Amino acid sequence: MPAALHAQATRLLAMIERVAHAGSWTIDLKSPQWVNCSNECAAILGLQPALEIKLEELAGRFAPENRDRIGWLLQQCCQH
Repeated sequence: MPAALHAQATRLLAMIERVAHAGSWTIDLKSPQWVNCSNECAAILGLQPALEIKLEELAGRFAPENRDRIGWLLQQCCQH
């Protein structure tokens, strides 16, 4: 993807996240203990924007009744 198109897509995604109040995050499968949060995801979770955090810290911010299930799903994604 050309750099200009990638930059435009990144700006569009950020705008959509702000409007929808829905964030996103990514995991580098080479180093799955670290998560990169979008600015909106960070805002929703009460974190600094553009922050890289440990996966355990991200999981700790989910509702307690959902943490085990989310942790299991993340493990499955990283393994497969």
